[in-house]
Amino acid sequence: MKRTSTVIAAVAIVLVIGAALSVSAQNIPAGEDHWVTPGDGSTFFSFPQGDVESLCGAAPSPDWDHAVQLVGVPEPGNDWDTAVLRMEDVNLEDCPTETDIQVMRLEFKSMNPQETPCGELTWAVSLQDEQPITKMKFVPTSDLTSGVFIADIVVRVVFRAMDTSGNYIGDLSYTLELPDHIGVPWSFQGGLYRPGIDEKDNCIHVLREKLAVATGRHKYYIENMIAEGRCEEVASVKTVSLR
Repeated sequence: MKRTSTVIAAVAIVLVIGAALSVSAQNIPAGEDHWVTPGDGSTFFSFPQGDVESLCGAAPSPDWDHAVQLVGVPEPGNDWDTAVLRMEDVNLEDCPTETDIQVMRLEFKSMNPQETPCGELTWAVSLQDEQPITKMKFVPTSDLTSGVFIADIVVRVVFRAMDTSGNYIGDLSYTLELPDHIGVPWSFQGGLYRPGIDEKDNCIHVLREKLAVATGRHKYYIENMIAEGRCEEVASVKTVSLR
């Protein structure tokens, strides 16, 4: 009888564990997603004519390259430069569903000094003030183990200009809207939520392109794809306008 009770207890424990795994595979807890911006020239920002000139009182001029190439500045002790917070848990059984998101960190710098009407400048880019809260929508596959998320991101950033001696010249502030019309794949592995990685372990290049007056492009990669070396194949590239 004791043995039978032990077996029943063991089976009950297995069923409980199995149920817990099932639930965890259907839920994505709130948390941060971390991204790396490589310094390969694919991320840039073009200043609207007259903005940089305003820092030194020069007349607006089209006769210089307004585009500055940017590279991510990693969080100390890590390799990522950008963090986006998912503010609520997501129950995939309620999908399609969504959560609030907010950019928590973003740090860039210019790859090289830039020749401008105000002299040769370098740039540091960071978040300015409290960031807007937007939405991330989750669309899972039928088995709830993978899918895509669609995230409309808005960031308020400040560009800080320094001369070649490191002297502060001035600030330029912008609000950038990054709508998402296609979505980025996600999947689970061992119960772990993996943004930017599909069920076949393909990692996703995400290319976002601003097509407004102040044009720019931001190309970035999911952080743990680089850190863990798990991605060898590029599954897709996408381009969306940033307005």
